[in-house]
Amino acid sequence: PEFHRLVGLDTDIHTYPTVKIASQKYDKRNSFRLQPAHIKIAQRYIPGAVIKQIENGTLQYVNEMRSIAVIFIQVIGVDVSTDSGAKVAQQLMKAIQGGCYPHEGNLNKFLVDDKGLLFLCIFGQPPLVHTDDALRATLSSFDMLRGVMGLGLEARFGVTTGRCFCGVVGSNSRQEYTCLGDTVNLSARLMASARKNSVLVDEATYNLTKGTIVYERLDPIMVKGKSNLIPIFRALGIQKVGQIGQSRQAQLRFPWTQRCSSVGGPDPIDKLTTWGKLSWCDSLLSSESSQGSALVSEGGVLVIQGLAEYGTLELCEYVVHLAVQKHGMAPVFACSRARPGQEVNPLKELCASCVESLRHAEQLPTDLTEVLMQLVPEQFQDLVPFLGLDAELDGTLKTGIVHVDEDKVPRMIEMAMVLLERLAMSRPCVVVCNYALGSNRMSLHSSRRAYWQVVEAIHQLRERLNGQGGKPIALVIVVPESVIPEGSTESVEFAKANHCVLNCEKMDRTSVLEYMACLLGLPGGQGLPDALTEYTIALADGSPHYVQEILVELQNGNAIQVTDDPHGSKRVEVVLPDGKSERQALEDVEIANWIHTSMVGQCMSLLESLDPDEAAVVKMSAVFLGPFSVPDLAASSSSLWGGALRVDLLRLFKACLQLRKKDILADATVDELDASSHEIGSKGTAHLESMAEFPHFKLHSLLLRKMAQSMTLEQQRLAIKRQALVNRVINQGLPARMENVRKNRANQHIPYYYLHMEDATAAR
Repeated sequence: PEFHRLVGLDTDIHTYPTVKIASQKYDKRNSFRLQPAHIKIAQRYIPGAVIKQIENGTLQYVNEMRSIAVIFIQVIGVDVSTDSGAKVAQQLMKAIQGGCYPHEGNLNKFLVDDKGLLFLCIFGQPPLVHTDDALRATLSSFDMLRGVMGLGLEARFGVTTGRCFCGVVGSNSRQEYTCLGDTVNLSARLMASARKNSVLVDEATYNLTKGTIVYERLDPIMVKGKSNLIPIFRALGIQKVGQIGQSRQAQLRFPWTQRCSSVGGPDPIDKLTTWGKLSWCDSLLSSESSQGSALVSEGGVLVIQGLAEYGTLELCEYVVHLAVQKHGMAPVFACSRARPGQEVNPLKELCASCVESLRHAEQLPTDLTEVLMQLVPEQFQDLVPFLGLDAELDGTLKTGIVHVDEDKVPRMIEMAMVLLERLAMSRPCVVVCNYALGSNRMSLHSSRRAYWQVVEAIHQLRERLNGQGGKPIALVIVVPESVIPEGSTESVEFAKANHCVLNCEKMDRTSVLEYMACLLGLPGGQGLPDALTEYTIALADGSPHYVQEILVELQNGNAIQVTDDPHGSKRVEVVLPDGKSERQALEDVEIANWIHTSMVGQCMSLLESLDPDEAAVVKMSAVFLGPFSVPDLAASSSSLWGGALRVDLLRLFKACLQLRKKDILADATVDELDASSHEIGSKGTAHLESMAEFPHFKLHSLLLRKMAQSMTLEQQRLAIKRQALVNRVINQGLPARMENVRKNRANQHIPYYYLHMEDATAAR
């Protein structure tokens, strides 16, 4: 219903109190509100990003700026005005959803116009945010195109990646959650320029996915709204499985992009002398070590436990390099992939790497499928095509993903163990089982289950061959702690019993400084500006991956420069804009634009994994440079002076406690409270005592602060800061004034003319 402002009131007929009472009596606005009991019914019609905010009363923070991947789809050949066309449109909608949702995307719009049926899919909308949204959007386009072609229809796809406004738009009568910006518009232009049954992507998407997807570079095009030519690329499919393992030229090839310099990568992390994890690996694989000699001579299990950003893959590469170079072991890989349709990827890699090592002693054909048909027993030959080893790229779309029924997985594991046993009878092996956790918000139980089935099968084969005179198998499990099943597994328990578990944690300050010097080519760490070291240490928070990404992005953005001094030595300089210090220049760097880095992606994933109340607290706390209290947060949304209930403050306080438990917030110290008191010009112990009445917290992660600030709109930041400062002033001065009012009201009131009545009577 529409409401109108009251302009004037005829006080001869009505009074304001009577109008107020009448309006309260006949107020029916609550009957039009969505009741809690109806929220579950409304979930199918309201986006998940909005429904969670409605449930928690934080709808004002649904509007934000974020990096997303956008797919615009045009389907031709459907007339929805007919009965048959409407049925096809329904099947088409299911096909689009079936290709979008498994990759954790969101179908935002479905339109019909004279050009056909249009779909808008978004990857990166809350709460489904990932570090690889651009890749997910491209892979999802392959699946959706396959579904469209299965219905006998034709489609065009345009995929773009960039920063857009995401939020609720519209009037009070009708609102819609959508995405607006240049990235969305460009996606529509690419869709219009694409050929039938093809996928066009922009340059940003190409740069983020070229390591996994094969592209054909097309001639740049002019699009509406752009003055320059736009580079475009046509996606052909997933790159074919290449050589994995050790080639005949003794070159190591990993199933991921090699990182350490010892295996041909660009990262000098394996040259550090202060990182204790490397020396631990050296001693473990040394023949003088009891555990190391057993691991190499008898076979064993090594668990590298932790998150990828703390260097688990680099340590894995270092261990494999030592095992191959010092002990002549054959490298074998069985790594998972955290995307739909890749549950059997560990078996695919295991077979491919076993074949590569068998080529050293046997003459085998080049084609992997032909080799497997020759090596595996006849009862397993019907399973070879399901590995998808030879997905050729012939100009038509090939994804390289074959969906396998779960009942086939045990037989495929048996087939892979036959190959591994054949290799282990002639050479000692080091088998790497890496679990790629990815950034899925929805757990891929089938992928995790298949991974542990493969790990346990390798462990059982290792123990069996150890008692039958076979060559030793060293099993290296690289896995986050959260992925290990409850009650653990036989392989993990075996590693724990033999003290072969390596926990990857944050790098200490000394190791970070040495790592920075190695990355920038500064021997001995001489020439590192103090402002740069403090900025990098605060932003990276002990992660070697983040340290590398920060320095690369600062150099690419011309924020720092590596120059040669007159003596031939290198030094690093921070580029200073006019009138700014080194610290200010680094603080002004727009970290939110580093969307292709795992640092920003992991931070966004962490924010979206929080409950709405917790996410709102992080966004509000990013506005404060110093400590803040629960009343500071409540001032802009649920202030007691504005009629809010104390339960609203309790809800915010609970969210702060949960964030403190997750090490996102920390308790503020007395010195920090003293510094914070100067924000409103207050000094002295009296004000500190009033501030100490409430628990104060601080957001200690610079990366989280930067990302939360970039997501919050300018008007939201101003409102939070302004209301918090006003609330602090009110809390400081109002209680004393209210106490005076209370005392005055408690005194007996005698009218003035009564006090002077006796004097007036005597005067007469």
